[in-house]
Amino acid sequence: MDDGEIAYSGDVAGLLEAVDYSRIKLPAEVIARRAKGKPFHVFKPTVPKLDPNSDPLVSFQDVRFKYKEDTPEVLHGINMDVRAGEVIAILGHNGSGKTTTVKHALGLLKPTTGRVLLEGKDSKRTPSPRLPRPSVMSSKAQLRCFLPLPFVKNWHMGPKI
Repeated sequence: MDDGEIAYSGDVAGLLEAVDYSRIKLPAEVIARRAKGKPFHVFKPTVPKLDPNSDPLVSFQDVRFKYKEDTPEVLHGINMDVRAGEVIAILGHNGSGKTTTVKHALGLLKPTTGRVLLEGKDSKRTPSPRLPRPSVMSSKAQLRCFLPLPFVKNWHMGPKI
């Protein structure tokens, strides 16, 4: 994400080609190997087989959001679908809208305009306690979740939890 907009959507290899290291945080090992021209390990999680024709668990439809009426817009027209079994990463610099996007996916925030559908239920029209809660794992690259494991091992733990 960059300033409340999706800046890249695609596979990990493409992300590593498109990334601006001054704007997002990546594991030091990835940056060092890339700088040295060495190949890097691409994370391949074990997940259920995806059905691209299945209904999305979470659907963002032109989502815009402001925390207060007199504050700047945080999300600017987010459009994306997340289906069962998909593993996605939302990366960006501080204040780019990552946490706000995840809070919308959990039904904790309601969009100013646009719609967020959680298993087909509109988050604006359904009381929060009645909204489905998709499984979400959040990890900050600079923290170690399972000491003394390195970042890559922590990341691999996500699908097993």
